[in-house]
Formats: sequence, C-alpha cells, structure tokens
Amino acid sequence: MFKYYLDIDKTEQKRRIEDRLSDPLKQWKMSPIDAVAQKHWKAYSTARNAMFARTHSAMAPWTVVRANDKKRARLGLIMDLLSRLDYKGKDHALLCPDPEIVFAYTRQTVDSGAIAP
Repeated sequence: MFKYYLDIDKTEQKRRIEDRLSDPLKQWKMSPIDAVAQKHWKAYSTARNAMFARTHSAMAPWTVVRANDKKRARLGLIMDLLSRLDYKGKDHALLCPDPEIVFAYTRQTVDSGAIAP
C-alpha cells in the first residue's frame, strides 16, 4: 500500500483560494470547505497530525510530498512511486525524487516543521 500526503503551507493555500475566487477557469474547484479553511488551519493541522500518528505503520507508511510547487510535487511523487514498483526497463538513475520535496513521515518531520505547521 502506498499512502501520499500532499502538503501545502498556509500562504500557498490562501493564494490558491484567492485564485479560485478570481479566475473563472478555477472557480469550479471552490468548495464550502475552502471558504473556512484558513480560519481552521490550526485545527486541521492538529487533526492531520493525529491521523499520521494513528495510521502510519511499517506495513502502510505515509510519504509526504511538499506540494507548494505543483509541478515539482507531481514529478517527485511519480518518481517515488515508480521507484517502489518492479517493472522491465526500470532506470533507477531517473527515479530519485528530491528529498526536500518527497520524504517519509516521522514524528520528527512534524516537530521540525518539515510538514506545514
């Protein structure tokens, strides 16, 4: 099982919400949750941390992907996923995601601020 958590910081979330409000091509992405997300940032972060603590295991670990930069996040996630699969013609040299973008969840990653507080 592969579990990925795409993490954005509060500033980036605010920017994306503002884009959704002003860009007609992005307005379909807006949800009622988005309208209150910034007000509840701390509560959502606390719930996220509890989710990590309760559901992270050696059999089903969490991998965190910093997603402020969508393109780098997507490429990093794809590289990480492909590096974990066996398939013919696999080129290991191409499957090294940036460890600043893709990294394993640990309690220390929360405590150190590596995951958006």
